[in-house]
Amino acid sequence: MPLVHRVQADPSTFLLDEQRGISKLARTMQLLEWHFHTYFDENDPVEIDKANAIRNALVDAPDDRPFVAVPLHHFFPDSDQVQPRDGPNYGLNMKPIGPHPFGSFETWVPIESFAAVFDWFLHNRNGLNILVHPLSNEDQRDHSERATWMGEPQTLKLSFLSTWRPNVALQYPHFGLGYSKKQEA
Repeated sequence: MPLVHRVQADPSTFLLDEQRGISKLARTMQLLEWHFHTYFDENDPVEIDKANAIRNALVDAPDDRPFVAVPLHHFFPDSDQVQPRDGPNYGLNMKPIGPHPFGSFETWVPIESFAAVFDWFLHNRNGLNILVHPLSNEDQRDHSERATWMGEPQTLKLSFLSTWRPNVALQYPHFGLGYSKKQEA
């Protein structure tokens, strides 16, 4: 069974769309890329070590895994060249950033790997809280209504996020996955 799962909304389930302000485009959009935000207390050395262990497990030996999951700052922008790790907490946000209320690190996941990565995080989160949300052109909804949590849900600062963008921002188009996958004829 393939790991590809394309989400398409059933328009009959959105009777109050116009009242809720959901666009026709948004309710039929296929959600093809996701973020997993791993949260940790940036003042707790034990939680920092846990976050580092999770991130390092994701970036070490990626060819030995049946999925694609890319922590932010692992590759140089628009490249498959790995950035050198600079410092013991490389890739971790050591303070709250944007809507995220704690230290965190972000992992990009294409839909082709979503089920396997979700399972991997369930088994490897080591007690840390993880926000999972799709990437669409509606950042606020992605981080709230469309989000799910592993562990305890946290309150996000949604005012940092846009309500609407004309396009979904592509993070790793060189992989040819998610929104960058070539459409089959």
